[in-house]
Amino acid sequence: MMKRLAMTLFLFCFAQTALWQVAAQTRNSVSKDDDGVWVWSWSEDGNSLELKVRGDVQFADDYTSVRRMSPGSSLRLKEKRGGVNRRLEIESGSAGMTVSYYVDGQSRPYDAEAKAWFSKVLTEAVVQTGLDAGPRAQRILKDSGVNGLLDEISRLRSDHVKHLYFQELFRSGRLEAGNTPEVLKRASLEIKSDHYLAQVMLALPEQLQANEAVRSAYLEAAGRIGSDHYRAQVISSGLKRSNPSKESLLMALTGAAGISSDHYKTQVLLKVAESSLDDQRVRLAYLEAAAAVQSDHYKTQALLKAAEGPLDGAAAGSAYLKAATSIGSDHYRSQALFAFLGKAKISNDALLATLKAAESMSDHYRAEMLLRLAATHSGDESFRAALVESARTIKSEHYRGRVLSAIFK
Repeated sequence: MMKRLAMTLFLFCFAQTALWQVAAQTRNSVSKDDDGVWVWSWSEDGNSLELKVRGDVQFADDYTSVRRMSPGSSLRLKEKRGGVNRRLEIESGSAGMTVSYYVDGQSRPYDAEAKAWFSKVLTEAVVQTGLDAGPRAQRILKDSGVNGLLDEISRLRSDHVKHLYFQELFRSGRLEAGNTPEVLKRASLEIKSDHYLAQVMLALPEQLQANEAVRSAYLEAAGRIGSDHYRAQVISSGLKRSNPSKESLLMALTGAAGISSDHYKTQVLLKVAESSLDDQRVRLAYLEAAAAVQSDHYKTQALLKAAEGPLDGAAAGSAYLKAATSIGSDHYRSQALFAFLGKAKISNDALLATLKAAESMSDHYRAEMLLRLAATHSGDESFRAALVESARTIKSEHYRGRVLSAIFK
């Protein structure tokens, strides 16, 4: 036993050390401070690269040179690779741009070799970090169209950079109802980060979301988001346009089923209810999703919202009562049941089910429920007999007497 424990500890420590070594070998960060200084730094296996850009710097389309810099702007590039240290500094002053190039600390002419090095490193920075993402994405769109930009996004490695290019696509005005569903699908497959995928989807122009085919693709993509917070946010956004179809509402409820947080799940349910619960399939799917909510508070919220609309049909009434009966709190259960009893037409079967749902409640809440049932029932003798039988089992003489008096008056 001790040998096995020692071996387990050894393997764990070995794995942790290996992970630390990998993390230590490769570092890649991008930042921008309040002064507008953009910094990218990278290091791996003793090699390193740092690029600092201050102010407005515009590059040539092929990234072989700097096209223009606003006054006071600067670019500084440092690389250590293969034992060679290179540094390039470009500054914009009153006399225009000045370029300084150094190799191993010695000043060198900015010749063809230096320009080739600069272009290679700058292109690497553009691809890895999103530097100049906006202008570059727009150039690709102009030259190769939407599919060309999607192909370029597939070649990018960082979710952060991919999301910048997708957002540029959404801002470009090149999307239409016909190609947006495919773009949304590509985004959900390309971007693994829930945060960046949500940022992309929330940037979709509202006029496109009004199209049902686009909305369907939008909600399907939202269902691939793992984070409860971001999934709820995106699904809710997909329903904010008026009159979503039954299929879209059902898809939103399917997406809500994958949310584990009661808070976020209920957010989506309430958004669906605000849209419409008139369709029987949507209503039943909504009540099924509400029944899966664990929190008594949030489950009651969802049920009270459903009770504001129609609950016609035995299936809807049964599903509502099943969900209400699963509420543990007497206070919240009574709220849900009272809301149900407020509906115009309730069958005797539904009244009996409500009576049964009250059986496990405290004398106070149970008496309140039976008093309401006594005032609600239509004079059916079988229900009246069940009501009397239930009242007689109330332990408190005070509450029992109140209920029986109301039944026999």
